[in-house]
Amino acid sequence: MRTMNSSWKMPAAIYTMLICSSITLAAQNSSVLTGRFAARIRGPVLTTFGANHEFYVFEITSSPSPQFVVLSYAFLLYEARLPDVLDYSHLYTFSAEPNEQCRASIEELSRRYLFDEHGTFSGVKLEVEYSRNAPALNLPWKERLLCYLLDWETVSLMAKSDHR
Repeated sequence: MRTMNSSWKMPAAIYTMLICSSITLAAQNSSVLTGRFAARIRGPVLTTFGANHEFYVFEITSSPSPQFVVLSYAFLLYEARLPDVLDYSHLYTFSAEPNEQCRASIEELSRRYLFDEHGTFSGVKLEVEYSRNAPALNLPWKERLLCYLLDWETVSLMAKSDHR
């Protein structure tokens, strides 16, 4: 039976410490958001070969004045997905982590390039699905919105309890 020599103990301890500190930092950076799902940005077809991404426009009502943000959720096909949250009459409260890397405009995130059966470019389409029961919303299409990442645990809780 082989045992780990002392030269392996230090890197393992440092690695464990780094993981714990990154989890703590993520928890410290999380924000509690309260608001309504205003729209879903339709993305590409789901894949089994890697991560899938869903983007939502969320109207935060918990800040001093209502504001729109983007919620981003990356998942593998076998992981939980958000339940049908596109009903503006429901209020949601959950935690999410702010992330500068996914900051983008609704127009950038929803832009799809269209091609005909011969592969010739035929135009651009913005694919956004609005929530049911929503009033006429004036979405900031060209403004780069703050972005928050949803994690698997939050989405799982929403899927199990509808989190309303």
